Amino acid sequence: MTYLIYPPSNMAKRRGKRTQSTCGKQNKLPINLEQDCISVLPDEVLVLILSLLSIKEAVSTCILSKRWKNVWKQITCLNFFLDELSKTEKIKIGRQVVEIPRTYNWVNQVLQLHQGQILDEFKLCSSSIDCDSTSEIDSWIELVIQKKVRKFEIDLQGDRGVAPYCSHYTFPENLFRNPFGVSWFSRLTHLSLNYVNITSELVEHFISNCQLLEHLFIAGSEYLEDLKVVGELLRLKFLQICDCLNLFQLEISAPCLETFFYDGECRYNINIRVTYAPLLAKICITEDLLFDSTTGDFQLFWNYLPQLVTLRLVLEKEPKLVPEFPELTSLEFLSLSIARINRRSLLLLTSLIEGSPYLHRFKLRLRRSLMGCRHRRSKVISEANTSPHQCLKVVELSGFSGSKHETEVARYLIKKAVALKKLIIDLDSKRILEEINPLRPLSTKIKELEMARKHALQLEKKLPLGGELIVL
Repeated sequence: MTYLIYPPSNMAKRRGKRTQSTCGKQNKLPINLEQDCISVLPDEVLVLILSLLSIKEAVSTCILSKRWKNVWKQITCLNFFLDELSKTEKIKIGRQVVEIPRTYNWVNQVLQLHQGQILDEFKLCSSSIDCDSTSEIDSWIELVIQKKVRKFEIDLQGDRGVAPYCSHYTFPENLFRNPFGVSWFSRLTHLSLNYVNITSELVEHFISNCQLLEHLFIAGSEYLEDLKVVGELLRLKFLQICDCLNLFQLEISAPCLETFFYDGECRYNINIRVTYAPLLAKICITEDLLFDSTTGDFQLFWNYLPQLVTLRLVLEKEPKLVPEFPELTSLEFLSLSIARINRRSLLLLTSLIEGSPYLHRFKLRLRRSLMGCRHRRSKVISEANTSPHQCLKVVELSGFSGSKHETEVARYLIKKAVALKKLIIDLDSKRILEEINPLRPLSTKIKELEMARKHALQLEKKLPLGGELIVL
């Protein structure tokens, strides 16, 4: 099929006059201004296209023509980013210009005008939700869940940072404590609640009644205390729990679970029991779970370490002890995030690498200044086993400052990885330059980064033949 793009009528007239003056007659052009290439497509295709746009862009198409007036009302994705919307709207009343609330009214109008029977995705993001806004959010959720949404996300953290704080919004239980509430979530596969208070009972209600649920993310809930993610028929593949301060017990028995992340602060020594997870392959956890002897029941988790493909460890402080890990025969990617280099963190680093014979990629992130570390703490590196590692091909050092201890770690990894193909050193320049510290003016930061880059470039001559150095 060949589509013709027709010029506007005034252009056609100008072209006709020019042709008439040169050829003595006017060429006739096929003009059909009531049809274009996109508008002739079926509604289903147009809805699919508009669902890929932002809501503001999709709604704005209603002014194109009568053909487009109601197409946007059938879109299957409703993603609201309230911080990007104007909070007030200026209108003129007589000779005065006044401001009226706009954001919530606009969301209400979009949800009320939307005519689609089902939703593939709903997302609400804001960093300015307060106690007076809870009733509005409740009404939005009630409208959305009736459309049997598949992917449901609420993110109220915004730009508040990563530190835990008291959430102003509590997920409404009354909407789901009835048969209609359960049926409305029959298509739910993805549930993500970031800094939303939700009780353990309601989360378990979702788990037991949403048979298609595969992705569960809960962060910043003060009401989460004793949670059971248990079920023989669970399809859950991804589970992440973050910054739930009052959580003290988590039990997991999920036959399809592949990824488990646990991170953030907690007021209690959390007891995590992984009783059944035969497909578990990716884990990210904090040091309190691995190295605090008070979490004895967590030893049940160690049975699954040999089957892991990805392991991420986050150490906020020096571990109390470094356990003897089983051989990680399936591990391909290891990420270790530590606050500072010290004896026990180095023992952990060397033991994990030596115990992972098929490790392909290793990432080490340093999150704090290493000023004040004494040289004797790096003795672990000189005494470490330097037998060659045949599979380690990519090493990444993030937050590299060029200190003597970091350089020794980098040299140890280069010497260990005899098949190293790529060494990536990230100076974390953006974070350092944006960091507000009156004791470190911008000129000092620039000098420190230049010195760190110089030390990083000196490592290139240590790389094995064919190795590549990338400094970010």
